[in-house]
Amino acid sequence: DLLATSFFFSFADKLSVKAAFTWLDIAEQTKGKILADIFDELTKLDTLLTFKDGSSAFIADFSSTFSFEKKLNTEVSKVKKIGSKWSVEANGECGEFDKVVLCTPSFVSSRLLKDEDETLCELLKNIEYSPLAVISLAYDNLPHDMDGFGIVNSKRSNAKSLGIVWDSSIDDKCAPDGKKLIRVIVGGQREPFLPLKQENELIDIATGAISDMMGVYEEPMLNHITRWHKAIPNYEVGHKELVGQILDRARKL
Repeated sequence: DLLATSFFFSFADKLSVKAAFTWLDIAEQTKGKILADIFDELTKLDTLLTFKDGSSAFIADFSSTFSFEKKLNTEVSKVKKIGSKWSVEANGECGEFDKVVLCTPSFVSSRLLKDEDETLCELLKNIEYSPLAVISLAYDNLPHDMDGFGIVNSKRSNAKSLGIVWDSSIDDKCAPDGKKLIRVIVGGQREPFLPLKQENELIDIATGAISDMMGVYEEPMLNHITRWHKAIPNYEVGHKELVGQILDRARKL
């Protein structure tokens, strides 16, 4: 959440404060008292927390808790209302259910409901997403103490990267003893076409960012690139009203 918040601030030209940072809007209404309380609590944090075996551990444990039939890693292609029931199509088979919960990104929900409510689908399409490329770099050793969470770039810096995450400092299980793992994030609203570049170009951007901001010129021993074509939903001005319209329409189903 801390990282996502930082990236929101990195391209906040059209951001709705009410939608993305409700606490900031409340703070403004209370002349900053709540904001002061929030920052007072933040100063007490000295680490970031995650699940011991990564975020996927939550899904694995959650799915093992219940005895009902589960179909994991199964792509749903269509959701349709038939009478009082819902038909869910996946892998060419259909199942019938009393209720359906969609926990998918808005553009996926729009596709699933395309035969059910055209107006709702169009509303869901109105939520835009920004692409990201995540360049992970592993080092045998670095002349940098990496004492912190990483670096976030402002738009004013004109840097090609949104920021650098010091993974092995946040979680020492991310890399073997003595090794360092770093992630460089590029793209977003600021540079939406950067994630489309060739792998060697992205690695050059990432190593260049580390050189410029950390003074590190060593070559990484390993690299890995992950591209998210629709990574971050943009909560633009009017987002809360849009979500209200979406929920009003969904209630009719």
